[in-house]
Amino acid sequence: PPPYPPPPPPPPPTSPPPTHPPPPPFYWILRARRNCWWDGHGAEQVDSPRGIDVPGARTLAECKAACKSAAASGLPFCEGVVWERREGKCYRKTRIIVGLCSFDTAFDLHLRSDLPPLPTPPDTIPKSVPRSGPLTVGRSHAILHSSMTYSSMRFRLTSCLPHSPAGRATFFDEALRGAVCDKNWIENTGGKNG
Repeated sequence: PPPYPPPPPPPPPTSPPPTHPPPPPFYWILRARRNCWWDGHGAEQVDSPRGIDVPGARTLAECKAACKSAAASGLPFCEGVVWERREGKCYRKTRIIVGLCSFDTAFDLHLRSDLPPLPTPPDTIPKSVPRSGPLTVGRSHAILHSSMTYSSMRFRLTSCLPHSPAGRATFFDEALRGAVCDKNWIENTGGKNG
């Protein structure tokens, strides 16, 4: 009998499906000596009644874990926690605006790094202000005003920008001296540059 031809070669392996980039690593952002609460003081309480601490969360690690699991329990999304160090008490917070939180040596604010993206900032720079060219005093004031408007939208762009024209005129000099909001542009430097 005639020899049979060899079987055809196997099909080439299929390429693996494209992989999505891994999510960024999760971490907590510390805002030391900050206390936030309701009624215009920088946050809303996740738990009710207002002012109640999280039962069973007696360490900072337990407090953070309780924040991450709040939404799975049917509670509002927890954006961060206020940790009362001396008493070991945990307060889950949402709708945080850091710039409205109070300075308080008994508390620390810990913010989640995985918050939803910021909304697109509104265009609040007046049309009369040129979009390019040299930086004039008028243009600087308009940009500061625009930043102040947007910063109130979300806590990640909190601001210590001055509200008066006189304050805006000296803002950058004050920032370089570390006199704005008890620190300079570099977080947690206590007013010391670099």
